Formats: sequence, structure tokens, C-alpha cells
Amino acid sequence: MTQQGKACAENTLDSGLCRKLFQKLLDVTSDGYIAIDAGGKIIEINKSYCELLGITHEEALTKHVLDVIPN
Repeated sequence: MTQQGKACAENTLDSGLCRKLFQKLLDVTSDGYIAIDAGGKIIEINKSYCELLGITHEEALTKHVLDVIPN
């Protein structure tokens, strides 16, 4: 774990920087990642999942989970 990662885990680093580190980690993984709010709106998605869906990150953030995941 990097010094910055350890500081994030210990809640001693600025939350904005922790968010950037988390996003960087999501963007380099080959696994798809998606997060939704209680209403089903996509609030986070990584590059791999966007590529799988064939949409941009910005476009994905305007969608409901049911728009991108088959029933």
C-alpha cells in the first residue's frame, strides 16, 4: 500500500485526494465497476465497464442502471 493509500485508509488524508486515488485504481483495473444510488441512478462507473457498454463515462452518469443492465 502506498503512503497515500495508507493515509486514506486511516482517514488522515484529504477526502478529495482519496477520491482521486480510488478513481485511478478503478480506471486501471480490467474488471467492470458500477455504483448506483438508492433510486438506481448510476453514480460511478469505471472505464472498463464503459467500454463494455460502448458508452462514455459522461453518458453513463446520465443513465439508470436498468438502461445498461439487461433484465
